[in-house]
Amino acid sequence: MYMTTTTDDIKRTDIYRVCSNCVMDTTDSNIKFDENGVCERCNLFYKQILPTWNKGDGHTEELNKIVSQIKKDGKDKPYDCLLGFS
Repeated sequence: MYMTTTTDDIKRTDIYRVCSNCVMDTTDSNIKFDENGVCERCNLFYKQILPTWNKGDGHTEELNKIVSQIKKDGKDKPYDCLLGFS
């Protein structure tokens, strides 16, 4: 699909693309894709982040300590939930 944009009287026609792995697309003017149509952000994740990602295997005790500390710090506070934002 082709997308035509006009910015400050400059008209250009670009190919509209979406990453074959995620939802990132060429509305991000800095995005780059590999030969398989995967964006550089996905490739960065698979090459640099995922190999060292703590999947929880063998870390139950560590997680329990973190949860205990959170519960201790939150005792008698008005809120009792945790929200994660990205």
